[in-house]
Amino acid sequence: MSESEYSAEQIKIIFAKRSRRFYALNLLVLGLTVVVLLVFKDDPYYPWVFGLSVPLLLLWIFNADRFCLCPVCEQVPRGREGLIAKPKQCAKCGVALS
Repeated sequence: MSESEYSAEQIKIIFAKRSRRFYALNLLVLGLTVVVLLVFKDDPYYPWVFGLSVPLLLLWIFNADRFCLCPVCEQVPRGREGLIAKPKQCAKCGVALS
């Protein structure tokens, strides 16, 4: 999408929705990982569960940013803090995001 297809306010609204979804999914994945590891902690299959959970969690961490893209250029808008703090501006196209 080009910047002319959205107003500045629409871009901020779209990015805010994507950001909320991004952070909600991260909390959900973290919560599920903790619950699974706690449920299986006394189980004889715990090493297998742990061995599968950690790589899956790492895979999620390195790919989760795909849920938080710039509405204009559809790239990950990394700021100085990564995606921990929402970026105010897209580093790729320069559009204001918040």
